[in-house]
Amino acid sequence: MRHAANGGMYHDVALVLRNGFRIAAGLMITGIILALVRQEPLSHKVDPITDIPAALVHLHSSAFIDLAIISIMLTPLASVIAILRSFVISNDRRFAAYTLGVLIILSTSIALSMLR
Repeated sequence: MRHAANGGMYHDVALVLRNGFRIAAGLMITGIILALVRQEPLSHKVDPITDIPAALVHLHSSAFIDLAIISIMLTPLASVIAILRSFVISNDRRFAAYTLGVLIILSTSIALSMLR
């Protein structure tokens, strides 16, 4: 359990969570500023994921806010991947298996929410 014991896992997860928060906050602030400058109303629902690229090209505030929401959803997934990586490096198969189970559940719930 060398990687986890030396703080490597904690450092990796903290980095993922910190960067995920920064990305989401940056996208959210950008969306809000665009909405204020362009006097666009804030949307009450998220656009379909296939509409986001075109909305980004046209600098619609809703696209940036939608990406912030997606980023908030993907950050925990990325942190679980970092934890799994750490357990695999540490050769801790039991906790790697538990973490893989959590990763499957999280991935499934995110996929189901995006298909809705």
